[in-house]
Amino acid sequence: MKARQWFLLAASCAIATVFSTVPGQAQARTTPVEVTNLLGIDPNNNTVKAQQLGAWTVSLSGTAAVTQSGSWSVGITGTPNMNVANTPNVNVANIPMVKIDSATNTVKIDSNANTVKTPTQRNMVQLWTTNQTVNNGGIIFSAWISASGYKEMRFVIRSSSSSENLLVHIIPTSPTGSGYYLGRANFAAASGSSFATGGNWVAEGGTCVFSMPVVADLYVLQLKNNTGGTVTVYDSSWAYLVN
Repeated sequence: MKARQWFLLAASCAIATVFSTVPGQAQARTTPVEVTNLLGIDPNNNTVKAQQLGAWTVSLSGTAAVTQSGSWSVGITGTPNMNVANTPNVNVANIPMVKIDSATNTVKIDSNANTVKTPTQRNMVQLWTTNQTVNNGGIIFSAWISASGYKEMRFVIRSSSSSENLLVHIIPTSPTGSGYYLGRANFAAASGSSFATGGNWVAEGGTCVFSMPVVADLYVLQLKNNTGGTVTVYDSSWAYLVN
């Protein structure tokens, strides 16, 4: 081999040796790069989501201040109904049970006796609206008297006679509705039936005055003339009821 050829061969080997020791340049990547979504990015709105890892404990230290937002309203719409079973009893020291009177819907306390009383009820009933003429042997009846709710009846009956034979019969109704004779009074001045028993009070002539307890709810008076003559019974005859 000629010297020139050897020289070219040696130079080529040297150049090859030099290039083999020089680092090669990086080649362009043709495959896609895979990125793991460690931050939890939401692809819809491009936001970062935080996810709980393990148990969380949230505590509040100190006193939290709460501020009203807007207007507050506490109330009852309409009128509330209150129902108390039966009649309430009120027990105050040294005072008996208090109840409301169903008839008058009132309560009154007696400061002297320290008891509860209802106001006095009273009523006057005119027995005849006009003067009544009663012949001998005749009978007339008064208006009906409703005594429900009262304790006592007081009668003042006026007539033209002072005879003990002018009789007033008291007829109450029984629980069955039938009437019966309970008792009678007369117009005799000497023995005049009076509510002032035991005293020296005597009824004036021509009047029959007496009182009696209420033992029924409904009464009627029967006046019978056995005097032997005609008698007039006046319209100023009354029954006075009290409780």
